[in-house]
Amino acid sequence: MKKKHIGLKILLGFIVLLLLVTVGLFVRFYPVYKDAKFLAENFSLTCLTYEFEAEINREELQENQVKLLDTLAELTGVKKEAMYRLRVQGSVDGDIIHAVIYPEGQTEPLTELYLSDEEDVVNCAMIYNRMRAYYTADNDLLTYLIPVWNDHEYVSLEQIEQMLDVDLSVVRNFRIPFLGKKLTDKEAFVVLAVMKREKDGNRCSYGVKSDGLEIQLGLNYEAVSVIDVEISGEKPAEQLENLSGKLSKIGVHLDGSKWRFLDDIAMEATVGSGETLQIPQDKISQTTVDLIANIRLIIKEIKGNWSVTFPIE
Repeated sequence: MKKKHIGLKILLGFIVLLLLVTVGLFVRFYPVYKDAKFLAENFSLTCLTYEFEAEINREELQENQVKLLDTLAELTGVKKEAMYRLRVQGSVDGDIIHAVIYPEGQTEPLTELYLSDEEDVVNCAMIYNRMRAYYTADNDLLTYLIPVWNDHEYVSLEQIEQMLDVDLSVVRNFRIPFLGKKLTDKEAFVVLAVMKREKDGNRCSYGVKSDGLEIQLGLNYEAVSVIDVEISGEKPAEQLENLSGKLSKIGVHLDGSKWRFLDDIAMEATVGSGETLQIPQDKISQTTVDLIANIRLIIKEIKGNWSVTFPIE
């Protein structure tokens, strides 16, 4: 009888311990579960603003891609090194991506572009005006050869290809990865469960650091900017390859090898806050496209052995 009582006490002790563990897990993860539901309901890559800085590894680019960046530097007077350290800011609205590009150290943008499923355009006036100012500053003759911009501001990527004799299919074919993917409650929970949680009023912050990669996630329950995301890291391609197994469990499949050209990246994004975007229709005429193509050839002759003809593969 005594042994029976001992066995019963052990069983009761085990049940109590199990209950304590269950309560502990509930206390620990129930707030995470609530946040996961909020994240799944509000996270969307079709409405956001962003800004990121990236350092491009010149050695990881194809030769023709290096020539493209170097030639843009030549045309606009930007230091070549600055072309490999870019700051990009913009927003996303549906399938439209707006990006304003600044080389390192520049307060004025080099250009802006709009990408969408239907059409892609670049603000060519920005590039042209910078190029004209750079060349005419030291050469009065070019003041007469390079006219003042009096046309529409935007140009399609196809027209850019014609003017500069380049292949921009890499840019034209760019789309945000898993743009149409919707997070499930389970996937959101898996993401948040491995991150450290902090609460401050109506804002919950989650963060994780691992091998040179840092991710911060902010959930704002009573704010216009619903979700804030910060990501920074060195060698992002290696980080993605290391995380590929974990990401695949929530249905995210990324090929880290495609990002080897990046040495460093730091990004901030605000999900649920953005502007209504439309592809600009203020595009230049074909006459201007032909004119700029001819100017390129004239500058090539004046500069001597300086080629601006290079396809991007």
